[in-house]
Amino acid sequence: MGQYYKIVNLDKRQYLHPHKFGDGLKLLEFGAGGSGTMCGLAILLADGNGRGGGDLRSNASVIGSWAGDRIVIAGDICITVVGINRGKVRIGTTAPADVQVDRWEVFERRTADNADTESTPRQSDQPSDRNLQRRIVNFLRERSVSGLRQLEVEVCNGVAVIKGRVRTYYEKQLATCCCQRVAGVLEVINNVEVPDSGFEVARFENRPEVVSD
Repeated sequence: MGQYYKIVNLDKRQYLHPHKFGDGLKLLEFGAGGSGTMCGLAILLADGNGRGGGDLRSNASVIGSWAGDRIVIAGDICITVVGINRGKVRIGTTAPADVQVDRWEVFERRTADNADTESTPRQSDQPSDRNLQRRIVNFLRERSVSGLRQLEVEVCNGVAVIKGRVRTYYEKQLATCCCQRVAGVLEVINNVEVPDSGFEVARFENRPEVVSD
């Protein structure tokens, strides 16, 4: 499943929520885009904005307000030192219910056990193409990026072919990532078209939203 991330300012106790910019919470969902969360972060970190061409023309106090602060991209898995007693360290973990956190030796043992018991999936274990196509379409329709909801999907022998048009190459890449996350997909062929609009300029109707905890 992976982790869900937010960009956190440790000094000001503030954070950026990728959903506010129309991005997903997975690292590559917002990290690969230049016109959403990462552009908002760049504005917050801009030190000396307004000195030359290409700067953001605004007097908003939020611009550069994070410059010099300690910033982390924090996931939802946290490991904490609970205590140290007689040379022994107690570790606590916080993670989503569907994420299993093990010590390294336990992980190695479980991996070895799984390798011994795994067998080649039977053909009947694979979901039908029609069922797989329906689940991919439903998954795309649940995404926060509107362009993904309009895509067409065809499936043949576990190979998903996606068609349609999106606004940016980031959305095209995101469509592939979304299809790969659906169980049963063996391969993704991305035939999605992106209109040639020249150089993309990020547009901000409002200033980046900073949410205090």
